Formats: sequence, structure tokens, C-alpha cells
Amino acid sequence: MKILFLCICMMVIHFAKSQSIQRLEEVLPEDTLREGQGIIYGKFLQRIGFSGLGFPQDIQIECLETRKKFSFRVKDAFKIKKSRAFLYHVPVGNYKILNYCWTQSKLLGSVVYTEPIYKGCNAFEIYKSSKAGDFFKKQLQHFTFFVSGGTLNYLGTWRFDQSIVSFEEDREGLENRLSGRYRRLNFIAARVALPK
Repeated sequence: MKILFLCICMMVIHFAKSQSIQRLEEVLPEDTLREGQGIIYGKFLQRIGFSGLGFPQDIQIECLETRKKFSFRVKDAFKIKKSRAFLYHVPVGNYKILNYCWTQSKLLGSVVYTEPIYKGCNAFEIYKSSKAGDFFKKQLQHFTFFVSGGTLNYLGTWRFDQSIVSFEEDREGLENRLSGRYRRLNFIAARVALPK
């Protein structure tokens, strides 16, 4: 009986470790910069045309130094607006963008997709292709960005509305809108940290 209990405990611990993706904390209007962390912000353009516009969408990232994985919301549930600003507290480090998580409505339920994001390719289409094996033999590269401590880090406009993801700099309109709400943050002093 003790062996069975021990095996179950080990399985639970293994499952918990393998599933540990920490959700980043969203920046509130009264927040300031925190020691040992930075703030990332930008604008996310979702894919219109999903038959799952009522579902939330998330991005998963990984810190290259610590191997810790994080996620943050880029589209709230029941929101159909094409673009959304995001602001999150994040530990200092180099990050790679892992996945885009979204849900598609089906006739009898829904399907959740965790779409890997790589430079210059549409991973979702590759999965549907009969040549997927050949594609994955190629060198795949993740987009990366760096977050400095005690700084605002502008990550640009995330163009996920296109089949191949891209990142563009378009600060002025976004920062004018955000500076009125987040008065304790100095957006003029923000670092540009577009994913590359």
C-alpha cells in the first residue's frame, strides 16, 4: 500500500512539474516598476476569422536562463475587437516566444490549439501538410526578446492576424493611449525590445 501511495505521489509531482506554466501578472493603473523585474507592453492583433472569437487567447514564453515558462493573455474571453494592448510584469531575462494558444468552435464543442511560433513559417499550416516531417528537419528559430530590470520594454505590434507572424514598431498611438491610464509609468523612457 505504501509503494502504491508513493508511486501516485511521484506521478502527481511529475505531472505538476511538467505542466508548470506561470501566468504573468497584468500591470494595474496604479502599478510602478518592481525591483528585479521589467514591464513588457505592446499591441496584439488577433486572427479575425477564427470561429472561436468568444474564447481567450494566450502567448507562452520561456526564459532562456531559468527555463521557466510563462503565459500572458492577449485576448480576453467574449471580446471580438481585433487589437488589444497588453502590459505585464515579467522577471529580467532573455525570452523566446513558444506558442500561441487559441480555441476554435466546432459543431459539437471546441478544439484547443497550441500553435508553435517560429520565424518565417506558419506552423499551423505545416501540421496539416503531408510534408511536415521534411519541414521539421530544417533549423527552426524562435523569436526572442530581452527584458531589463527596472525598465519598460516596448515589444511592438504583434501581427498574429497574418499567417506568418511579424512584429512592428508603432509606439506613438499606443503610448498616448496608455500614458493617460498608467500615469506612474514613463513611456517616453521605454526600451524598444521588438522580438527578433
